[in-house]
Amino acid sequence: MAPALTVVECEHLIAHAVDLAVRERTPPTDPAPSDAETAKVDEPLRSYTAECGSLTRESYRCGMDATTLAALSACHATFSSSTSNSRVAPPGITPLAPRSP
Repeated sequence: MAPALTVVECEHLIAHAVDLAVRERTPPTDPAPSDAETAKVDEPLRSYTAECGSLTRESYRCGMDATTLAALSACHATFSSSTSNSRVAPPGITPLAPRSP
């Protein structure tokens, strides 16, 4: 069995998710988001650090290779324990709403 993800690996995965979220929320013609705007994306994802260690190496590699938040979310989707057996993503990985003008 592969060793659990390290704190550093989880930090990299979260930083990658933040980068994807910021890029998806900011049109290419807009100026770079401010530190405050980036923090709004970063803070909710930081709460996921503790749960990140339980991801598989395969899920981690998939997430790091993802080029969109939807792709990253699909890497970490798990089957729920409900009778519907629907796929759910871990907290903080859902795409964010577009920035207001």
